Amino acid sequence: MIIENVNFLNNADVDGKNLPPNGAPNIIMAAGGRQMDKIMARLVYRNVNGNESIVAVHSVNTAFGGGGVRW
Repeated sequence: MIIENVNFLNNADVDGKNLPPNGAPNIIMAAGGRQMDKIMARLVYRNVNGNESIVAVHSVNTAFGGGGVRW
């Protein structure tokens, strides 16, 4: 499949011993096609006492022309 204007697709992986529920889809994320606007490696899935979450680092452009990191 081709997704227009998207690159750097990141596949979620598991942190910890608690797995996702049976039959849950694998999560894949992207944040657009510009070089300073992307999800950085790793995209982390966590299941803590039944509370599911995704943790990602997202690079963004800054007013000074350099890169910044958003959690």
